[in-house]
Amino acid sequence: MAGRKRVCVIGAGSSGIIALQELVDAGLDAVAYESRPHVGGQWHLDGDPGECLVTLDEQGRATLLHPDENGGNAAPSPPTAMYRGLRTNVPTPLFSDSEAVEDYLKVAAKPLLPLSHLNTRVTSVRWTAGWTADSNARKWTVETTSTTTGTTTSEQYDSVVVANGHFSQPLIPDLDVRRYTGTLSHARWYRDVEPYRTQNVLVIGNGSSGYDITREIAMSLYDRLAAKDPTAEGLFIAQSTRSPSPIAFPFTGSELGDYSNLVINKPTVERVESKTVWFSDGTSLENVDTIIFATGYYFSFPFANPSHEPFASNPLTIPVPFARDNGGHRIHHLDERQLFYLPDPTLSFLATQILVVPFPLAQVQAR
Repeated sequence: MAGRKRVCVIGAGSSGIIALQELVDAGLDAVAYESRPHVGGQWHLDGDPGECLVTLDEQGRATLLHPDENGGNAAPSPPTAMYRGLRTNVPTPLFSDSEAVEDYLKVAAKPLLPLSHLNTRVTSVRWTAGWTADSNARKWTVETTSTTTGTTTSEQYDSVVVANGHFSQPLIPDLDVRRYTGTLSHARWYRDVEPYRTQNVLVIGNGSSGYDITREIAMSLYDRLAAKDPTAEGLFIAQSTRSPSPIAFPFTGSELGDYSNLVINKPTVERVESKTVWFSDGTSLENVDTIIFATGYYFSFPFANPSHEPFASNPLTIPVPFARDNGGHRIHHLDERQLFYLPDPTLSFLATQILVVPFPLAQVQAR
């Protein structure tokens, strides 16, 4: 097809903004679709995380949802996973909070807003039916739905860049929680320590959010005990891990403050009943009021329907039985750089790696 190549970017978070700018600079006809009413993606702090709905399958495995996630394609996106205490460790300025990073992204995105369709969810990406290199059609058909009006559209593009992030669909371990009588939550719903001031809390996981949540609750409890706050007496904070933290000192070490001595360190969870949790070393904890799963997220691409090509032949994920929207543990059929979709490199994915500095990585990938 003659004329400029058309490119669709899915997502207007940090990676989507970077991709859109690079595509425009390269002279391509590019647009971005973002389901939220703002750019910046997960760097936007939604103060109220909303209700955490818990559903169980026949084996007692939990799925955690925000009510809007049951609302269909036209429903608003659920609150982000951002919490108040999160700080970045990249320069200018060092240890910025989420508001500073979001402001930076808004400034970067301002000239791109005419090309950014906010409040617009991508609902389907597939090969255009009957497409050939000599046809007047473009290779990819992208369908969208407005989250404010419900209006649907269908457009064709030569290439698609996926930058929808991977902090949306909570990954909950394969654990039977039918007999647990306390509260189940996930790091996506965590904002600060206030809801847990009078609770015994078990955090499962020790990645970035698991470490921060445990630290914040322990520091709060330590300060309140030091101040002789009677509501803090007898409370505990525990953390269950399967391996050392990849990002920080262990709470068992001497590198941290005295507050770390309050953290009860436990191995993996074996079973739960009432408010008692048993662990793989044979020990248990009683009176656990809340379990916070800080166990990460599935990769999820609900617009890549496995009944449509090319995903019918080469799916992006292998669905986990109790995950939603074909969520899986990894993305399949990508090249060695985890960037291009091998069956058709006109589809690409940005910043899907973990333990990286995502902003410069996404920019290099987009170029």
